[in-house]
Amino acid sequence: MATIDSTSTEEDISDAYLDNCGYREDNNTAKALAFSTVCMAMAKRAVVRFTKGALDLTFAPGQLNAMAKDAQRFADNAAVPTDGGAGFQAVHFRDFRE
Repeated sequence: MATIDSTSTEEDISDAYLDNCGYREDNNTAKALAFSTVCMAMAKRAVVRFTKGALDLTFAPGQLNAMAKDAQRFADNAAVPTDGGAGFQAVHFRDFRE
């Protein structure tokens, strides 16, 4: 899984985007967080277009921010309570019989 940092090149960023964009299909919280970071980095650096082989992607800055928020929301909802996530909302035993 590709990750980025403050020294990442545009190629590193495009690799990380492509490696992590399937977080929902993989049901992977770590990928969702990495994807959110990539989208925010792209928006901040104004990387709104990249080409990888035959793939040519162009984004509006607002699109990148929306994708970052969606990935963050996915990660937040998937996290267990010890990680700050929702976990179980309520448990009841009203229909429990011994």
